[in-house]
Amino acid sequence: MNVVNVDNRPKPPSQQKLAEKLIILNERAQGLLTRLHYSKQSCEEGRTCPPCLTEKTYDNAVKTISSKFPKLDRAKTLFQNMNLSNSTKNDMRQHLQVHYNTFVDILELKEYVMELLTNISVEAMSFDIHINFSLTANFLDLLCRYVKMVLLLGRHEHVKAIVGIYNIIYDPSCG
Repeated sequence: MNVVNVDNRPKPPSQQKLAEKLIILNERAQGLLTRLHYSKQSCEEGRTCPPCLTEKTYDNAVKTISSKFPKLDRAKTLFQNMNLSNSTKNDMRQHLQVHYNTFVDILELKEYVMELLTNISVEAMSFDIHINFSLTANFLDLLCRYVKMVLLLGRHEHVKAIVGIYNIIYDPSCG
């Protein structure tokens, strides 16, 4: 892999693994984009949406969480006043866990992408499509997938509700 520095310095060892990092992050970003799309679609459909987001008994708490997020004090008291059984809380947590884990994985990917972009910036790397097409294409694919993910996450209406409810339910039950 030919990675060209701006000032034509010798290639440091960190640049040698750049192609591997790009390939791994691209595959991970594609998987997360698929999971995020599934999460958004399932929350929009009535029959596959987690029950705690659609049932009327939780409507007031979900609206409070969505409007006051990340301050969940009032929403916690609303959930405590509902006197939910442990089995109901476990069911809610199981329904929301897939969605919540997707959001956590997106945050991890964001950290890795930002670290990669920082390394590229610090080392003053320049991508030339004529010298190394595949490396440049992988870099641009990663940026496109990252932007798609951020845009899709912004269009997901239930992110705050899912994260808030999961946090409220997970905290007391797991310490």
